[in-house]
Formats: sequence, C-alpha cells, structure tokens
Amino acid sequence: MGLPTDQSGYWDRAAATKTFAHPLDFDRFMRRVPLDAPILDYGCGTGRLCVELSQRGFGCVQGVDSSAAMIQTARARCPGASSGTP
Repeated sequence: MGLPTDQSGYWDRAAATKTFAHPLDFDRFMRRVPLDAPILDYGCGTGRLCVELSQRGFGCVQGVDSSAAMIQTARARCPGASSGTP
C-alpha cells in the first residue's frame, strides 16, 4: 500500500459546490480551549470552522488546505483569518 495520491485537483473542482456540514461541539470545545489559544484547522476546506471559531471570539485562527480553490473560498469567507496551502 503506497502513499495516497495528490487529491488537490478533485478538491479544487469541488470547492465551488461542496457543502461541509460536519458538526463541532462548540460548547465542549470552548470549555477546553481558551479564546486566546492558537487554532490550526488542518484541511480547512472552505473555512467554515475558521469562520465559526472567529465569530465565537477565537482571535488566532489559521486554516490550511492542499486545495488552492478551497483556500480562495476560505479567504473570501473569513478575511480576518490566516490561511494557506502547504
């Protein structure tokens, strides 16, 4: 079994239409993570969680994703968050 192939092309195409809806238990998260903690959303996709974390008062939110199209969407959704591709 080899390493997974680069799937960024798939995610670049899916960025315009994919809806992410996996839940995050924010009450539980906020009890364990202070608002000033640095947050890294690895595989942030379109930045949905980055937006929600920023709206809940987390001040240091960074998202990374291998898809440039996903990052472009994330930057548009949450211009105050930092984002990039590895």
